[in-house]
Amino acid sequence: MNKSEPGGAIHMQRMITAIAALALFCTTAAAEEHFGVKAYPNVKTDASTDRYCRRYVQGSENATKKAGHASIRTEAYCFRTSDDFARVAAFYRKQKGLELLGNIANTPGSKAAVFCLPEMQCAALGSGVDVTITSPWTDDKKKQNDVMITIRESRQK
Repeated sequence: MNKSEPGGAIHMQRMITAIAALALFCTTAAAEEHFGVKAYPNVKTDASTDRYCRRYVQGSENATKKAGHASIRTEAYCFRTSDDFARVAAFYRKQKGLELLGNIANTPGSKAAVFCLPEMQCAALGSGVDVTITSPWTDDKKKQNDVMITIRESRQK
């Protein structure tokens, strides 16, 4: 179909929207299949989440190298949602197989929580899977006021 035909631009936009929805479904399904943790249902990914995720993984790997664990590999999926932080935290708190690591941090202007697999098999503690939720978060010096969800695994190479 040619974009210049009547309805062509609308048809093309619908196709792009369908492809984007399929890509997001594949990403959330991949996170669940790969790490065994469900992604929050009302999420999206975009260039900002991709940049944030790359920096997050790089920071995790640099921290483990500094701690003398150069053989740890980190993988992550990152999503964002405009839903309320408390609602996202409740979703992960109810998810079977996850435990809250410590307390939910709730300071003026900043909220964060980390959830780990049972028996604290947690990437934040060196090896395992965790889910980190934070709001606000920063992408390339720009403050984002929605909720960032990072599902991460660290394991031996």
